[in-house]
Amino acid sequence: MSARALPMAKSLAARGHAVTLLLPPWQNPEEGGRRWEEDNVAVENILLPPGIPGLFHLLTALRLARRAMALHPDVIHLFKPKAYSGLVHWLLARLPRARRPRLVVDSDDWEGSGGWNEIGGYTPAQRRFFAWQERWGLTHADAVTVASRALEGLVWAMGIPPERVFYVPNGTEQEARGKKQGTGGKRQGTGGKKQGARILHPASCILLYTRFFEFPVSRVVEVLKRVQKRVPEARLLVVGKGFSGEEEELLELARKAGLT
Repeated sequence: MSARALPMAKSLAARGHAVTLLLPPWQNPEEGGRRWEEDNVAVENILLPPGIPGLFHLLTALRLARRAMALHPDVIHLFKPKAYSGLVHWLLARLPRARRPRLVVDSDDWEGSGGWNEIGGYTPAQRRFFAWQERWGLTHADAVTVASRALEGLVWAMGIPPERVFYVPNGTEQEARGKKQGTGGKRQGTGGKKQGARILHPASCILLYTRFFEFPVSRVVEVLKRVQKRVPEARLLVVGKGFSGEEEELLELARKAGLT
């Protein structure tokens, strides 16, 4: 939430919208009921229900849905089409359209087959349920926001009209901070950190944003070797970290290939 939902909420609040972020503190139940404010965004941890086996998740979703509707919003933005937000979406969609706000779903990861289902350590039943939630949630939303162009294409492939899909990359908070700097940020353009950034990241720099589950690590080295044959000064900048130390494997393979 801190990397995507909260920055987007802060950007909306800065434009004059009233924004409330609702969270189920299932990892920290003692935080239930806590409320605070960050840059004009109201943040609430709902009180979790009793841990009744088989009912806890549904009751949590019900509490989220009821609190969201109690705020009388114009739009409810559900972050991720699966798990609690997916359940809340399903519950809210049961209401007559005239009685509910617009429902927007955000996708920042591919959750189903070929995505998190493959690496999340889920049971077969969970994988089937999450895959269903993802497809249902994305295809039944009034609008969809996506974190990448790849996700945008996957959502289009589900038959969702492009005019209902909006590309919203991560980094909105950093962009807002840059704008707040005003002329101070512009002055750096003649030297200092900005100039250093151009030296560190020239036009021949290749940016790879990954968590290393989309392809074998060896594939990165193979591609970089081919690129450097044509563009010897090319360098690779990796943003991201693997789940099993793949970034260290990449460095080792690059050393063996003479790329470092």
